[in-house]
Amino acid sequence: MYEQLPLDESLDTKLGDDFANGQEKIDGVLYADGWDDCLLGHGNIFHGSDGQLTVAIYDRTQMVLKLAKELMEDVEANPNNGMSAEENADRDFYAEADEYISFNVEGAYIQPGMPVYATIPLPDTKWPFPEAK
Repeated sequence: MYEQLPLDESLDTKLGDDFANGQEKIDGVLYADGWDDCLLGHGNIFHGSDGQLTVAIYDRTQMVLKLAKELMEDVEANPNNGMSAEENADRDFYAEADEYISFNVEGAYIQPGMPVYATIPLPDTKWPFPEAK
């Protein structure tokens, strides 16, 4: 039902046990838990009295695709998830993933030096993502 997930091939190669394609974690940098495979790299920002801070930079597009794929796989593995088959078929997994990341990841301010989330469009893909149907 949800076989046509438009994942860019780089995500499949990024999804591994190694931290972000062999990148090293930097002491003192805040990282988003569970998104290591979507890390693009690091950058520097200026933050008032804290001076220059190094921050993690994530590929938000890959994060949405990864979470949408996980949501789809969860429905396939647990079809009796409290929703009818019709409700599951009508879900927009990309919109759900986008909303979750917007509110729970980007919106989770903890302290200065929080990661940066860059939206990098996939080639020939309009934003927001097409529905999974």
